[in-house]
Amino acid sequence: MLGILLRGMAVGVTETVPGVSGSTVAMILGIYERLVYSLSILTTNQRKKAFPFLTVFGIGMVIGFALSIFLIGYLLTLIAHQLFVLVLSLAFYLISGKKQSIFPNKNLK
Repeated sequence: MLGILLRGMAVGVTETVPGVSGSTVAMILGIYERLVYSLSILTTNQRKKAFPFLTVFGIGMVIGFALSIFLIGYLLTLIAHQLFVLVLSLAFYLISGKKQSIFPNKNLK
């Protein structure tokens, strides 16, 4: 159950990041199929089978979401100017259309 809670927390954190899908993270963590299955049987007679998983996963999502919102709020009050410069710099870099990577992989030829 701890693994499900931690995966729920990871999905909850991604819900605070614009452009990143919680479903994508659930797929990467290998929990997407179980999540969709559990949601699909809620309308059947087997709904009691889905409640333990969905409860733990949902609690993890709420914890992850709340922690990430708290961290973002804290960082915005602590180092707002530095975060603004970082986001603005990344935006200008992406707009510039440079073809090289920020972190080039020296192993690729």
